[in-house]
Amino acid sequence: MDQNWFEFRDIRKKRFNDAVWIPLRESRTEREGEYGYFGYKEDLNLVAPVAIPIAKLPEAEKLGWPDIGFGHSHGVYAFENSYATAESYQRRDEEDFGIHLVIDQDFGGLEPHQWHLNQDLVVALKLLREDDVWVRPCENYIEVARLRRKLDGSTSAIEIRSEYLRDYLAARHMALKISTFRQRDEILADVNHIKWADKKFEQKDGGAEYSGHIIEINEGRGDEFGSTIAVFHVGRNDVDPTADVPIFEPPNDSNVDSKSWTAKREGNKLFHVLGKVWRDELIQPGDKSPRVRGDKIPASCSFIVDAAGNRATSDKLDGEDNARWLWFDPKVIPALESRRGGLLEWYTRYTGGISASGADRVHFGINAKGLINTFASDVARLPEWQQRIWMGYNVSPDGGVSEELLSAQMAAEPARSLAPEDFLERALDNLNDVFTKRWGAQLLRPHKDTVDIIRRTNRFRSTDLPSLLALAKDVARLTADSIDVDPLHKIVPLEKGEKRGSLKSLEKVLATLIPAAEARTIIGPLVGIYNLRVGDAHLAPKEIEKEFALAHVDRTALPVEQGLQLLVSTIDTLVRMAAVIERTPAHRRSPQEGG
Repeated sequence: MDQNWFEFRDIRKKRFNDAVWIPLRESRTEREGEYGYFGYKEDLNLVAPVAIPIAKLPEAEKLGWPDIGFGHSHGVYAFENSYATAESYQRRDEEDFGIHLVIDQDFGGLEPHQWHLNQDLVVALKLLREDDVWVRPCENYIEVARLRRKLDGSTSAIEIRSEYLRDYLAARHMALKISTFRQRDEILADVNHIKWADKKFEQKDGGAEYSGHIIEINEGRGDEFGSTIAVFHVGRNDVDPTADVPIFEPPNDSNVDSKSWTAKREGNKLFHVLGKVWRDELIQPGDKSPRVRGDKIPASCSFIVDAAGNRATSDKLDGEDNARWLWFDPKVIPALESRRGGLLEWYTRYTGGISASGADRVHFGINAKGLINTFASDVARLPEWQQRIWMGYNVSPDGGVSEELLSAQMAAEPARSLAPEDFLERALDNLNDVFTKRWGAQLLRPHKDTVDIIRRTNRFRSTDLPSLLALAKDVARLTADSIDVDPLHKIVPLEKGEKRGSLKSLEKVLATLIPAAEARTIIGPLVGIYNLRVGDAHLAPKEIEKEFALAHVDRTALPVEQGLQLLVSTIDTLVRMAAVIERTPAHRRSPQEGG
């Protein structure tokens, strides 16, 4: 490597204060080759922080690597009149001076060291550990802290996002003192490119101390080239190997022999080049602690509040006395519901509750233009990360406020309508149950993805033609694609050479209970939906319109309304089929009814 590498020119301007991720402890080594031989290279990086109360910072200014580095052990210390916890940092015995945010647990050499993220920090920031990361569920499961491992699986670092660390430090009135030691060394055959006077280098720069050395060594052993060693040998001369129980007198001049000699190291000459840096840095706490202490921070989100396009910040909209509503593109619902922990529930046909985290549910309504309405203060009091999502879909008022939402929120008279999304799973289960009771076999095969498909099957999947066709595909997976044809073919056997799909087979079975034409009418919407599942790739526009008509979907309606209609026709078909199977006696078709 060139001289700049040993002088750490590539990292001198990098500061933890500017980093997104800050190490709370780090031990990283990159190594190539074998020590003592040409080509050996190592880059060692050690980072050891300690959190110090703001009031003690003047005293902590002199602390450096010898005080808080890896030579300073973590652990519990019990004194006669005091006790030091594992997180406690003490400059001197019985003097608590700071805390460790990562605790290094030593097992006395029997097991590798284990590093633990301070539990107070974990609880304060409401973190959940998942494998080697700590996430914050109430903030969209964002990764807040992470553990990094070496190739052998041992810990190399625990890091935390700067924003969250500063929030915690602000709440505890602390700053983080970070001490770093880094060493780079390489064994070379020629050092003419290293221009250090007297083979040494020393410099102080920006609070860091840099040093470098070139040492001539013997190849293999790595000891200093041309060095001489002194050897001393001391041994007893009264050893009797035949004694059963040997007993030795204290050593003296008569029973101890000694000798000494010198030897010169030999070997090919190589050069060991080392560069070292010691650097200390202070991470100040944040100005506010909105997460741990609950500090109020100025709102950064604003929303359109009138037809003129005027906007108001969430600070101004947060309040029950400010009775106004907001309008959003319906795509906001899947954008929130699809988040981990997201939740969509229905109250009436055109109102429901939506949450991006399982908590903080917002009561919404769908207006005549297919837009989403919410009470302004309901969105304004959400965590800021959720407000940002809502803000991205905010639109100017159009179509008034959802009639059902107004009725519930202002007149205190919730509508008596029902949302089809609430009945899809029940309708499928009921059809399966009545079929099993009548014929002793399940109609719909269980599938590992069924629950997930049902969860995401809602009208908001339909925002344009491709997404409506994707919704049809999922409905087909729950219906036609899930039907087990074996029991159907036992009820109405296949004729020789006949090929019959799942829906046609189900239609034949229904026709044993009701007239064939009525069976065909009942099952028609599922046939149309099944055919639409490949509509974007295989059907001509006229054929697509034909299948939509069969599925009872009005193509002149708003996209979200079309999704609603598709679900309504699906559930209506499932309910009608279940009623036929459960309540209708066996029916023999006349020749005029046909098949």
